[in-house]
Amino acid sequence: MRLLSIVLVCLIILPLAARAAPLSVSDEATYAGAFRAADLGQWPQAMALARSASDQTLRDVVLWRQLRAAGRDNAGLEDRMAFVLGHPDWPLLSTIQRLAEDDMLSLPRAPSQVIGFLERRKPVSPGGEIALARAYLASGARDKAARLIRSAWVAGDFTASQEKDLLGTYGDLLRTDDHWARADRVMWDNRIDAARRMVPRLDKARAAVITARVTLAEGKIDPNAAVNAVPKALQNDPGLVFERARWRRLAGLDDAAIELMLHRPSAEGRADRWWQERAVLLREALDRGLITKAYRLAATHENDRGAAFAEGEWLAGWIALRFLHDAPQAFKHFKTLYEGVSTPISLSRGAYWAGRAAEAMKRPDEARQWYQKASAFPATFYGQLAAERTGAPLSKLLPKADAAASDAERKALANDRLVVIASQLAQIGRIDELLSFTLALNTKHKGDGARAMIAGIALKAGYPGVGVFVSRRAAQDGTYLVEAGYPLPKALAPSISEHARRQGVDPAALLGLIRQESNFDRAARSAVGALGLMQLMPGTARTVSGQEGLAFDQALLTRDPLYNVRLGARYFGDLLKRFDGSVVLAAAAYNAGPGRPTEWIARNGDPRAMDLADAIDWIEMIPYRETRNYVQRVIEGMLVYQVRLGQTLPAKAPAQALGIAGRS
Repeated sequence: MRLLSIVLVCLIILPLAARAAPLSVSDEATYAGAFRAADLGQWPQAMALARSASDQTLRDVVLWRQLRAAGRDNAGLEDRMAFVLGHPDWPLLSTIQRLAEDDMLSLPRAPSQVIGFLERRKPVSPGGEIALARAYLASGARDKAARLIRSAWVAGDFTASQEKDLLGTYGDLLRTDDHWARADRVMWDNRIDAARRMVPRLDKARAAVITARVTLAEGKIDPNAAVNAVPKALQNDPGLVFERARWRRLAGLDDAAIELMLHRPSAEGRADRWWQERAVLLREALDRGLITKAYRLAATHENDRGAAFAEGEWLAGWIALRFLHDAPQAFKHFKTLYEGVSTPISLSRGAYWAGRAAEAMKRPDEARQWYQKASAFPATFYGQLAAERTGAPLSKLLPKADAAASDAERKALANDRLVVIASQLAQIGRIDELLSFTLALNTKHKGDGARAMIAGIALKAGYPGVGVFVSRRAAQDGTYLVEAGYPLPKALAPSISEHARRQGVDPAALLGLIRQESNFDRAARSAVGALGLMQLMPGTARTVSGQEGLAFDQALLTRDPLYNVRLGARYFGDLLKRFDGSVVLAAAAYNAGPGRPTEWIARNGDPRAMDLADAIDWIEMIPYRETRNYVQRVIEGMLVYQVRLGQTLPAKAPAQALGIAGRS
């Protein structure tokens, strides 16, 4: 069946002049053996098998695997350089180039060879910068060398011995300010040992600053002596102020930390670290009823792009609207958010809340315009809520199928060798490599129809997890893929629906949960040990298997998706019963633990008894960022799946999904 799917993919994508047949049974076995040998690091055997295949399409993929493995025994510098230059559109080339740069640094090479390569391919590591600088020095280009050495010194993460060697060889090219820039950078990266090693290389005043920052970062009980040793002129060093604020918060001195954060003299330093600290403080301030301070912490985030900007502007607007009842000020924040972001989730969030603020200002026509902007993203939580405001049914907003590829898109794919590689990787079940190549194709081909065909390579071959992952990446650029992004795998969907109904669960809710948990990757393993499609912890699975009258077998959690789904459906069904059918609370419990929602209900009220506006606020008050996001993604996925399954959605489907249908 899978071979038939591969044949269909090739027939769909490749015209007669460019069609590559799927692998023969013999070559399929040969390459399967080659990749098994590669997995074991048996490179001579892997390459020998690859070379023996009749179809040589995947030979370079085996070589690509070899070149990404560290060690000169695996590949030489020239091999890596040649591969990078000869395969410019392949994935993960930076890994191969970084290894080549390490070799350039440790093994003498002709300056012309190093310069020739690294001027065509900009260095991707500090080691590459140093290798290029050495080549420039040998060629008499001292100024070019100095710039590279300084950049590498500031940005590189070196061991103590590497630092010593670098200083011994190139120390004369480094200035006092370069040492300070490195010390400051490693402190912002929380590399305490590296920062401590920099102290002897700094002038007395700056050494005192780094010493104080290290003392604070290590959580010393009394850092006052170290802080007081910093000269007055440097007391406002951004990194020092940051560490003082963080130390105060961790010591339970939240009010003092907030005051320091609000009156910090400079916005310099690392915007991401500043926002991480500020976001914790503002939510704690909100919990304590310090609304004005929470607003000020959000409104003065001082970011102009990225996640910190999006979160800061949204929080400022939300607090202004829902807590300070200042709709005009809230509207400014939401409009700024909308104009400064690009992803569907952030765009729909900004537009929906701009609509809410406009409604609060008694400007219904403007509010409707903003809701329409948000509902242009009907696969997102806030896009769905906005659609309800406009009265537009989700079943009409959500496309029934993916966009068809244009002739130009088909031609571009037909001439792309990576398509053949991806199709053959799918044929032999090399999921990790398939994901890498489909993501590379997704980056190269921007059209909606082309991206649907790319994701379809994995989906049609029976690997929905790869298709979902690719569709998520495509969604960041505004490409919505319904078939690959919200799959209904023929081998799984009927059983998923059966197990869901047996437990009193809407099949769409279970599908949305699986999509968020594992992207439909049956072999998924999380960093904390959760396993399989529904990311069950072994302890939970053992308990639930007993309740279901099944023998517990941990290996089956990743080998048998239906076993995993049966246990996961029972567990989620029990959570739904525990929380009276609230998908919001059950999803929050599935992600954060069954006891957490009860804690949050005690603190923030019960969303089951709230109107729509307050229930949305309740979700946004969940203290864990991961769980806030998780609940919203599960809800939106459930609604998309309800449409995909042909369910009849009521006019207020998003409100119903939050468990509060009829109250808005």
